Amino acid sequence: MEPMADPHAVVTPEQGAELQRLHAEYIVATNRAAEALRANDGQRFLEEEANTADIVRRIREILGTTGQPWNA
Repeated sequence: MEPMADPHAVVTPEQGAELQRLHAEYIVATNRAAEALRANDGQRFLEEEANTADIVRRIREILGTTGQPWNA
């Protein structure tokens, strides 16, 4: 098990800007995945889901929570 993230870690202004951009991209990506699912386009859904996972992975890296459960 990986150690818990430092609750006192500081996010730099650059990281904060990236987090804002990533959160906006996350909303768009999840909407695209949902549209693909509603359209029964499995291949496009998988691509959009992978894109969403990449965004989440980067958010977690910035926040220092890589490998931690969402409710940690």
